[in-house]
Amino acid sequence: MRNSLNRIRAPVAPDPAPGRSGRFLRGWRWLLASASLNTVIALALTLASAPADRPLGGFGWNLVHSQCIGLAIWGLIDLGRLWLVPDESRQ
Repeated sequence: MRNSLNRIRAPVAPDPAPGRSGRFLRGWRWLLASASLNTVIALALTLASAPADRPLGGFGWNLVHSQCIGLAIWGLIDLGRLWLVPDESRQ
């Protein structure tokens, strides 16, 4: 009996920065994504807790706190990833 499912073959895009440099390039992308998410969270907190006459009054403080907390968490996770998985190609 023949298997009715066929394998799908798709070309694989080459890694623009092979080796360890590719890992760090991905890290910068995640840093940018994390900083963007932290900014959205700060804006949401500001809009949810601001008085009607000053809708963006506490945005600066919320932004600083959001970035500090979010980037510290991102840094711990990313450093742990780099330390625990020394060779991602063999993962």
